[in-house]
Order: sequence, then C-alpha cells, then structure tokens
Amino acid sequence: MLRRLLAILPVLALVLSAACTKTTTPTAVDTLCADGTFICIGNVSAACAPSGKAYVTTQCGVDKFCNATTGKCEATVCEKGSSKCAGSDSSEICSADGSTKTVKPCLATESCLAGFCVSKSCGGTSQKCAWNAVLTCSSKAWAKTDCKSGEMCDPATFKCVARACDGSYTQCKDESTAAHCSPAGDAWVEQACGAGNGCYDGVCHAQVNGSTVEDTGNGSTDGDAMSMDDTKDGKTLLELPPKDIQLDAPDKFEVVVSESATAPDGAVPLSFSNASAAWLDSLGTLQITGAEGTTKVEIQVAKIDEFATGTFTAVGQEAPDSIVGYSDGTGAPGKFQYQAADYTITVDEFGDVGGRIKGSFSAQVADEGGKKLWLLDGKFDIKR
Repeated sequence: MLRRLLAILPVLALVLSAACTKTTTPTAVDTLCADGTFICIGNVSAACAPSGKAYVTTQCGVDKFCNATTGKCEATVCEKGSSKCAGSDSSEICSADGSTKTVKPCLATESCLAGFCVSKSCGGTSQKCAWNAVLTCSSKAWAKTDCKSGEMCDPATFKCVARACDGSYTQCKDESTAAHCSPAGDAWVEQACGAGNGCYDGVCHAQVNGSTVEDTGNGSTDGDAMSMDDTKDGKTLLELPPKDIQLDAPDKFEVVVSESATAPDGAVPLSFSNASAAWLDSLGTLQITGAEGTTKVEIQVAKIDEFATGTFTAVGQEAPDSIVGYSDGTGAPGKFQYQAADYTITVDEFGDVGGRIKGSFSAQVADEGGKKLWLLDGKFDIKR
C-alpha cells in the first residue's frame, strides 16, 4: 500500500522472522533500535523513530523489494517470480522478490516458450503451465494460450484462473494471525503470532507498553528516509495503552475491465491487493491507486479542496484536471497506456490522515492507437 504506518516493534520480534511463532513472552526494553536504522520484515521496510521506541513501516509494494542489507525498499530488476525467454534457447528467471534474475540455457532438444524450456516436440494432448500461460500439445508441437491480466495457470486443471492475491503483499487475517501471499499468487499463507505478539499492518510483533507514536500516513512507498517528528500539524500524538492491538479494516479497490460499455454477465471484478489513497496538497489532488502484479489503475481527482466529497465527471468539469489511467502491464514500466476520455468519480467519504477514502468510479479509456476499454463498477474503500 502507498502509505506509511507506524508499528511498535521490540527487538526480539525483529531479529528473526521466526519471532512471530515464538512462544515466550518478550522481555520489556527501554529502546528498540538505534535512531536512523532500517530493517526488513518480509517485503516491509521498518525505520527506527528518533525515540528508539517505534518503527515507521512501509510496504515496498509490487515494483520494489526490501533489501536485507540496507533495510530499505529498492526497485525490482524484473517482475517478481516471472520467467521469460531470453531468445529461443534460454529462460530468464526472476527471483521471488524481484531482486535478481538468472539465465537458464535450454537443452539441445528444447526451446523456450512462455518463459519455460520445453521439448521441441510432444505427443498426445499433454498440457503444462508456463508463465501466465497454458501450453497444450497440438500436432506434436506446443501451442500457447496466454492468461489474461490478473490470472495464472492452475497446475491442477491447466486452465487460466484468477490469482488469489499478489505475492508482494502481507495483511492481518485477525489480531493474532498474519498472512502473506504465496510467491505464485495462488493462496494466502497464514502465520500464527506467538504468545505476547499480535498482528499489526500485516506483520507479527510484540506489544510495547505506553509508547507514543505517530501515523505519518502520507502515501509514500519510495523507501527513503521518513519524517518522524514528535508532533504533526499541532495534533497530539497517539498514546498506545499496554497490549492494545489496533486493527484497520482491509483496504478495498476493485473494478471490472470490459471490452464493451456493458459488463458481460458473471464478470468478475479485478481486485487489487495493493491499494492506496493520498492527498497531494501542493497539487490539490486526491490520488487513489490500485496495483495487482503489473496491472494498475490510478485515479486523480483535481483540483479540489481537501475533504471534498461529491461526484466529479468529465462532462460537468467539476474537477477539470482529473485523470483516470489504466495499465495492463504490457506497456512501458510505470506508464498508464490507457487514459480516460470519459469518467464519473464519486467520493462518498474523504477522511483525515488515518481515516477512510470511500467511493465509486467508472471510465472509458483508450490507448494511443484508439483501442477502447471500459472500467465499470469500480469501488474503493482505503485508509488514507
């Protein structure tokens, strides 16, 4: 998610990833870390606050990974877990966190197809799963069927099915259970937090008595040094009582992507496991973003006043600088190759930092070549 969240993390819960399953009650400490230090908790970067009693945590997201050496989010060098062909006789394999890639030469009897080395000839009607594709033997040769954006090949049925989640994301199932998406994106893997620990912002850690913390919540995921002042805009900092687990409602961002203006019967909305909502004060813009793998949707409502609600349309020009962008992952990295020609965005709730941004949207989008798509029945409910 594109926001920064504070969590109270004792050192014993951060030394090893196994701390979440530790069964002994952690010993209380005066300080947790040294000011200015960073540590990784899975795909989350945790920065030590000046007091040494708290961490600011940042989800690195889809396009970044947490570098265990620096403790900071860094840009991936390839799509996490992907396999691509490096020519016709080699497979380029990306690590699960997207930090490295290796080239695997195919055998003399093989060629690369959809990122995998497969035999040049095949028999019968056998099938295989490749990277986001189904391979089927036809006339003694492999035929490839690409899965749609947000789908994966199911190795049990050899059919394209919707991914259950995004491998870069973590969340809390409940107050004592963390869950992370499997590398393949096919299931959530649960992890019980040990005695004395709770689940906060998707990770397990112990509780610190009476520590004062601040939720900066400004939507950044760049992994750079974060502002951790003792006060913010004159507001009183949050005092966490002993063993108080604060759990947020899960963020929601979903939309149906259609090739027609009417969604087909039974259309399943694309659900984004990485979602964020941020107020860009200098631009007078409410920015709402969803990412699932390489698929992204971004809404910018501008220019408006902070906390403004209502319906904003292209026809009415209520917020004339508004933008709706969509990327299916096939364009240039970081670019939205589809832009809205028409849109309707309704903001029902626009809370302060720590509050919720709720609403709905629809849009007709087109690429530079004139290809049109429709974003239908979009809904968002995201913590700011």
